Amino acid sequence: MPSTGRRKKAKFPILEIFGENVESKVRRASIRNLVGKRGVAVMGAERSQRPGGVTTLAIINFVEFAISLLGVLGLVFVYFRGAAVQSGLSGNTGLLILLAFNGVISVLMFLSGIGLLGCRKIIGRHLTSLLFLVSLAKSVWVVNAESKQFDLMLVALVVWPLIAAVLVNTVFKDDLVR
Repeated sequence: MPSTGRRKKAKFPILEIFGENVESKVRRASIRNLVGKRGVAVMGAERSQRPGGVTTLAIINFVEFAISLLGVLGLVFVYFRGAAVQSGLSGNTGLLILLAFNGVISVLMFLSGIGLLGCRKIIGRHLTSLLFLVSLAKSVWVVNAESKQFDLMLVALVVWPLIAAVLVNTVFKDDLVR
């Protein structure tokens, strides 16, 4: 459109000083901020990132999963070698119960790690809480049924799931909403 020599009155007083070119740049910048990496428009609230603390919890869960999985494989080896009596466990029944606890804890660590990475409420938050309860039950069972003594190692088995459960139910409660 040809210029008539007269400037059109801008909608905002500041734009009268800088001209209409600034107004079009601001509009383009606003649209660029709403467009995601793949060119799909997203709203600001939907574009929020996962907090670094939740990512850290998930990574630690995956590391604990790998360690727990090694423990499960070790217990399977002990079970098939018949060394349960020598290791102080009360026969094959005690070993199978311990194997079941460790297997459930391993699966819960893996699934809760996936849920935390996806910021999922049920898979991340609730399974992390369930992980704490199962770890606590395992520690109580080991104290009551097997060792009959309280050990610092048993506390260590419950500390990480307790910290994770407290964090996902307090600090990161609003971030795990999907």
